[in-house]
Amino acid sequence: MNKLEELLKDWVLDDKALEAQREIFARVPVSRHHEMDLRHKLSDFIEKSPKKPDKLFEALSLPVDRIKVDSISGSGFKRSFERGGKRFTRPEFVAKDFYEAQGYKVSWSEGVAFGMALDAILYELADRLKGHFRVIPGRIYTDAEIEEIRNGQSVAKDRIIELNEREKNRPTMLESGGKDAAQVLSLAFHALLSGNKCTELFEETINKHLGYDCSLSELQSIFFKTLTEVTISEPSNVLTRWLPVLDELKKDGFRDKWNYTEWSIAFAKELLDEFPRKSFHEHILKTKGFNSQRFDLSLFDHKSGEIRFVEVKLDDTFTKMQINDLEESIHTGLNIGIAVIEAP
Repeated sequence: MNKLEELLKDWVLDDKALEAQREIFARVPVSRHHEMDLRHKLSDFIEKSPKKPDKLFEALSLPVDRIKVDSISGSGFKRSFERGGKRFTRPEFVAKDFYEAQGYKVSWSEGVAFGMALDAILYELADRLKGHFRVIPGRIYTDAEIEEIRNGQSVAKDRIIELNEREKNRPTMLESGGKDAAQVLSLAFHALLSGNKCTELFEETINKHLGYDCSLSELQSIFFKTLTEVTISEPSNVLTRWLPVLDELKKDGFRDKWNYTEWSIAFAKELLDEFPRKSFHEHILKTKGFNSQRFDLSLFDHKSGEIRFVEVKLDDTFTKMQINDLEESIHTGLNIGIAVIEAP
């Protein structure tokens, strides 16, 4: 029994949650009912738990660090914090200093720097494995059908046009390798990492979109051998060539929102250059994918190889998006915690 199962073993869903659960269970294979049951129980557990972030983490048996400051002045975004003779303009900077004093390397980028390092590994992996797959053509809508959708289902039209274009481009994307191939192969990689669920996931979804010229067990062996090479054996310059270049990021309307900055790129490169690559390998195996998240701080311990993600709170509660991130982080086994900045 894992930590999540232990936490939820006696949790009983209410009638409303049970009805939603039955509805979803009717659409998934029996072998995945247990996973769905855990997801619904966790959502229900969080819904009924205290709303204060630190109390919620305590209810979930997750670590809480309480960081006392000497003083807080100002209000809103103009607040400043004094701690240990230092002045900070954001609560995240207080927490960053707190963890750096413990020997951690800390990225304040809502998971972006770590995600970029993982992406570099994913793109290199896809580039090497693209030749083992072929695209099975999917449904492509004609212009007349798209126009019919446009007239009859305006909500769905943009999505169907987007999927249509993606379907047309999939063979070229796979052949291109790198980032494009990773988009085509990401679900297959997740399935290959899913252990005894791998065959089921391939039969349900992957085989409809991708073909391969060997047995599934042989494909798994090739995948894990290549993953080991990429995450552990390769010199860092093989991976850092995949990091996004700044000029491209400047064209991205979400650049500032998602913390794509010169500093994040530099930190991602530093991780690939200096952080124990075995830790990336273990992270991918543990979470069954290239999982990152949007918690405020990413913590890295060079000596132990620990990877940890921390949300920083002062007097605000979790947003719905943050609750979703929290649930997904628990399910994927990420090492997460919370830092609460406390007034004197």
